Amino acid sequence: MTTTSERDLRDAASALGRRLAAAGGCSVALLSLWQHAPVWLACLRGGAALAALGIGARLGVFALARALELDRGTATVREESRP
Repeated sequence: MTTTSERDLRDAASALGRRLAAAGGCSVALLSLWQHAPVWLACLRGGAALAALGIGARLGVFALARALELDRGTATVREESRP
């Protein structure tokens, strides 16, 4: 069971990851165009960067959610072991 603050944190991290992935993909495509690459190649590079950064962002959100879950479990064990 997740708390509201954990859900909000996960949603915020997910939104930030999507925005950073989009900005990274656009930046790679624009850089490719500045290097006089054909438009199709710039689009391909930008799309690949978008996909890679999006996957990285999802993995980061998953790791954050897992860390929060494990931290909550550790805190519960500590409270139960107190005399």
